[in-house]
Amino acid sequence: MWFKNVRAYRLTAPLDLGAEQLEQQLQAQIFSPCAKSQALSMGWVPPLGDDKEALVHAAAGRYLLCLRREEKLLPASVVREQLADKIEQIEQEEARKVYRKEKLRLKDEIIQDCLPRAFTRSSRIYAYFDTGRNWLFVDSASAARAEELINTLRECIGTLPLVLPRVN
Repeated sequence: MWFKNVRAYRLTAPLDLGAEQLEQQLQAQIFSPCAKSQALSMGWVPPLGDDKEALVHAAAGRYLLCLRREEKLLPASVVREQLADKIEQIEQEEARKVYRKEKLRLKDEIIQDCLPRAFTRSSRIYAYFDTGRNWLFVDSASAARAEELINTLRECIGTLPLVLPRVN
């Protein structure tokens, strides 16, 4: 497996976790698919494939991790269309204007109603720790996705002192 997009981060302090300790701490957030009314789910999966068990692949002081992200896709145009229909129905049946607060409540109801039927999109974000040289490499073109992985990792292990590298 090759990283397509690499974001490098320097560890300001050495990572004092062995592969087994890191594995145990990642167990707290194992991936589970989105529930019917859940829009987003993230968790750790085995980096070498689903048929493996280890959440951390370790070799010579280097660790490979994988964060799986699953989100429900609900187009805004669908929500807007259903909201407009609902507002029109209320205005005709009750002969009154629907105000902002009620529109927001109706929109939330429509989203909760549509989420169980929405498609899901799944993606994986890989990370590679080089504990000998104090680097973390994240395979992500997006800074936001890389930060999601780092924040999820911080939730599991407590602290992770990282800085972006300085270049000339």
